[in-house]
Amino acid sequence: MKTKEISGYKINLLKKLQQIIIDISFPGLLIEFTEKEYEILMQGYYAKTMEDKWNIIPEGNVLHFCRSWTGDEIYRAKILHEKCEHGEYKIRIFFVDRNRVDEHFLEYLDFSIYSLILLLYWGILKRDVRHLIVEKYGQGEEGALRLWSEFGNMMFTEADYTSADEESR
Repeated sequence: MKTKEISGYKINLLKKLQQIIIDISFPGLLIEFTEKEYEILMQGYYAKTMEDKWNIIPEGNVLHFCRSWTGDEIYRAKILHEKCEHGEYKIRIFFVDRNRVDEHFLEYLDFSIYSLILLLYWGILKRDVRHLIVEKYGQGEEGALRLWSEFGNMMFTEADYTSADEESR
């Protein structure tokens, strides 16, 4: 397994890259950022506890999306600097581990793009887009468990816990 250290974090890099071109695989989907948002993205996201589940580590114009407890890279995204509809930066290409791609490729690809959007917009930029992934993948007990397993604390805020406590009284 090829490893790399970036900003003091050891990353187990993706083994076999499967490139995904967003505007071909997801026509109409725009993942664009302003200059200010880009600067925030380049600060990354680092788990404070095991339940935070993810580290998002910037390196140049690349973001490495890694599991916090293993350092395994799950996704990699290149940020391009070019004028676009809603800003000056965009993600057009991202990579997944080809070893994780099986006969359910389209489902995996779809879940991966929702994950990428959640990790970028909610995890780093603090724009609440959780409803997008909850509506599609979080229905019922099994769906809720899957989202907790994948995203941990990122799916719930202290306010979520407080309102649930108040509702149960």
